Amino acid sequence: MGDWSFDPDLAVFLADLHANNNRDWFQSQKKRYELVYKKPAAAFSDMMVDQLQSLTGVAHRSKTYRINRDVRFSKDKTPYNCHLHISFTPEGRDEASPSWFFGLGLEKLSLGVGVFGFSKDKLETYRRRVDGAPGEDLEELAKALQKKGVRFGDPDLKRVPKPYDSEHPRADWLKHKGLSCWLDFDGGGRAFENDTPSKVSAEFKKLAPLYDWLMEF
Repeated sequence: MGDWSFDPDLAVFLADLHANNNRDWFQSQKKRYELVYKKPAAAFSDMMVDQLQSLTGVAHRSKTYRINRDVRFSKDKTPYNCHLHISFTPEGRDEASPSWFFGLGLEKLSLGVGVFGFSKDKLETYRRRVDGAPGEDLEELAKALQKKGVRFGDPDLKRVPKPYDSEHPRADWLKHKGLSCWLDFDGGGRAFENDTPSKVSAEFKKLAPLYDWLMEF
């Protein structure tokens, strides 16, 4: 792996795409897209699944999200995403398992772990866990992570769901329908440092307590 990193021209490409977000421009830049976006994303994904297996002891699969936007139900009809998003999910687990997230945009790099939305059964299990002793563990690990600059996704609900008391000591956690936490880096500089996969893995390691908690159910 050596000192592999993304080419800084990826950031330039994303900025240029933002300024020229149309099909004609993109078609004229296909070779550049392949060179600085698509091929490096595939190489990075291959290296990160190895890193995550070393970190977690579990084999992972990767998914690079399409650069083409789904504009069917959006007021914004620009055809392309101006970011690179990749997720990594444990092999042999269902879709409700926690995934790791790599998001490189125009202004920042975000690294995260979690589940965006629990299935109905998983959501009920999550709420029972929050209500019991595992919820106390979640609260403690969240406090420790927040002291390290980790942010958690906002609650999805305005009210505590029934049958739980609105004054529950972990009311805010009960309002979540998914659970994730994130580290943000201005400018996305981590992506262009030497040995990017190892550096990203080191940041993922900071988020591992939530991954472990979510892997328990």
